Amino acid sequence: MNYVGLPGQDKVGIIFEVKAYNPTTRAIEDVQSVGWCFLPMFHAVENENKTFSLFCNSGLLQIPLFKGEVNKRKLIQALNTDEPMISLLQDRELQFLEPTSIIVRVHDN
Repeated sequence: MNYVGLPGQDKVGIIFEVKAYNPTTRAIEDVQSVGWCFLPMFHAVENENKTFSLFCNSGLLQIPLFKGEVNKRKLIQALNTDEPMISLLQDRELQFLEPTSIIVRVHDN
């Protein structure tokens, strides 16, 4: 779907957190952060007349997981760039949780 005339907002997204816990104990303190990832919801495209069209990032997407808890500092730094997802993927301080990824199906009709 195309959202014409809206200001470019390709920094809106979803943060996925993967947690693990022990179902035997069911104790909240046994919950551990495994990994996280960020999915930008929109792709902003500048038109010839300098306005923006937003397109929903729809389809079948595979997103790599970063190890540990959400790194809010790194996420905020990435959101202050022109390409937040590329910034996160190129950040050498963030470790990938190999060989794990998230598969997301986004439907926009």
